[in-house]
Amino acid sequence: MTARHVSAAALTATASPVERPQPQHCPEEQYVEHLHNQGLHPQYLSAKLRHYHAFKERWPVLADWFDAPLVERVGRLPGEPHHQPTHPLSFRARSYLIYLALLSQTTLDYPFTLAAGQLRVVDTAVGWASTWVSTSWSRRPSRSASIAHRHGRR
Repeated sequence: MTARHVSAAALTATASPVERPQPQHCPEEQYVEHLHNQGLHPQYLSAKLRHYHAFKERWPVLADWFDAPLVERVGRLPGEPHHQPTHPLSFRARSYLIYLALLSQTTLDYPFTLAAGQLRVVDTAVGWASTWVSTSWSRRPSRSASIAHRHGRR
């Protein structure tokens, strides 16, 4: 491998720390609405709500969950059956945590996302996406307003 020239700008550049939101739980009504938008079977919806309540009861301050050992946060260790994870609260709350990340209520750290192995983002996004798209679309300026803005007319 040969040495290459590096620009003076690259040598003086500094990395800025990434601003991350303070992790926080979402209101229960909001999560319930999300679950209803997914069209879940009533028994499965009830189980998701039980997992949500148990997780919030164990970690009322979401930032404390990030301070827990990685093994506890991942919940299910390699080779464990999904119905018998070592730390069931975290394992069963994965879809809730993904939901919070999709809402920008928190960011999931690399150690967790890589160690968890299988995070089913698409399953969680199904109910979220329709709400987000309809909300974002309703806030979008009309086509005529966009054209007027582009041509300097107001």
